[in-house]
Amino acid sequence: MIGVLNRLRWHADDRLRRGIHHHRFSVTDFARIRRGLLVVAGRTVENDFSGKPRCLVGEVGIDLFAGQAKVKFEKALELNPNSSVAHYRYGFLYLAPLARHDDAIREMKRALELEPLSLIINANLAGAYMFAGQNDRALQQARKTYDLEPNFVSGHYWLGLAYNANGMYAEAIALSERDLQTDSTNQYMLRVAGYGYATSGRRREAEEVIKRFKDIAKTRYVMSYCVASIYAALGDKDNAFIELENAFVERDFHLHRLKVDPVMNPLHDDPRFQDLMRRIGLPQ
Repeated sequence: MIGVLNRLRWHADDRLRRGIHHHRFSVTDFARIRRGLLVVAGRTVENDFSGKPRCLVGEVGIDLFAGQAKVKFEKALELNPNSSVAHYRYGFLYLAPLARHDDAIREMKRALELEPLSLIINANLAGAYMFAGQNDRALQQARKTYDLEPNFVSGHYWLGLAYNANGMYAEAIALSERDLQTDSTNQYMLRVAGYGYATSGRRREAEEVIKRFKDIAKTRYVMSYCVASIYAALGDKDNAFIELENAFVERDFHLHRLKVDPVMNPLHDDPRFQDLMRRIGLPQ
């Protein structure tokens, strides 16, 4: 029996490793990562009590608020209060989307105390500041991450978003255009560019970015949430909600940020926004 369990664990870990490996090259394999996380989450709840893997239970996009994610995160921290991963994921993936900003930032700062050179924690702390409306701090943190590792993809993404949040559209566009010269299908930087164009009055360029997303969608998975954010910035609510509905069906990982992501602020007064938040499980 023990041999069977060990083989099952190896296969689950292998699926996760392969999913992460493929994600380095293409977002089309996001579903593979999601399946790997679900497999690992399913077995760690029953068989692994180390604290760290248990966090994965609540890490799959809009599934986050459907079950006992809070209980699992808190149990992980009880079992291992010095787990930087647990503090980080509890803060960024659970508390921040619920608009519990002070708690989220506190958890992420604790994670950085435990692992100060973690690029992903440093990068996403900028996001937590941005969700809290602390745009100056978001930019400062994003620049710090960029200085730690100028080639870190998530560092570029959050720096671009922080530029946009601070009205520094020229800087956001310049950063994204440089990255897109290397990889013209980088959806994160396309989002940064499209939003920057839209909010700085360059509607034609923003629409061209949307077209590029549509072209990419012919051959690979496209994050509909990113497209929705550009439509929202253009004031095109109907198309924004079409893309958000696509994101809901696809279980887009970004959708759990809907309540706190400032790029979606233009949609807040629309009844469709409240309905979508209800279906996701976010508090109104």
